[in-house]
Amino acid sequence: MDSATAHDLRSPLASIEGYARLLSEGRGGELTPKQRRYVEGILASSRILRHILDSLRLADELARGEIEPAEAPGSAGEILSRAAADFARAFAAKGARIEADGGDVFVPRGADLVERAVGPLLLAALTTSEPGCEIRLSARREASEIVVAVEGPGVAGPGTGAGLEVAARLAERLGGRADFQEGHLALILPAA
Repeated sequence: MDSATAHDLRSPLASIEGYARLLSEGRGGELTPKQRRYVEGILASSRILRHILDSLRLADELARGEIEPAEAPGSAGEILSRAAADFARAFAAKGARIEADGGDVFVPRGADLVERAVGPLLLAALTTSEPGCEIRLSARREASEIVVAVEGPGVAGPGTGAGLEVAARLAERLGGRADFQEGHLALILPAA
């Protein structure tokens, strides 16, 4: 799928999300608890679809050589907090919880690509982890490397979708590598 197709799919998805948000805010009238769960499920599923479309667009951009890391540094804590907040509703709909801890780790360059790579890792964790589990999103410094990891019970490794391939290729663009194992998905990036 190319970027144009992914873009075309975003328009109806935005409408679905918009109407579901209006319902969740009570703009269509009071919802029963059961109806509220359904609306939350729609919002969570639409967010997942948005991340899938983002991964497909990224794969297309990578294939065309259009993605280069910006020199901009960033705080891993801020990157991971934004990613966790973005996925919180989807994990909650699964009965799971996401914890983010970027500590005081600083990403020296390419913070934009690190942020774009975390989404596919969380999407893989969301689709393969056990219901009701806790997923941990973390960043830590190990010698001359930064390890950004998603860990949790049932988180599947290689072969769980195009998103992990995209995340691995983004890590390579930053001069790093990916380490995908059962229960542990990590990007290992240069700290300098």
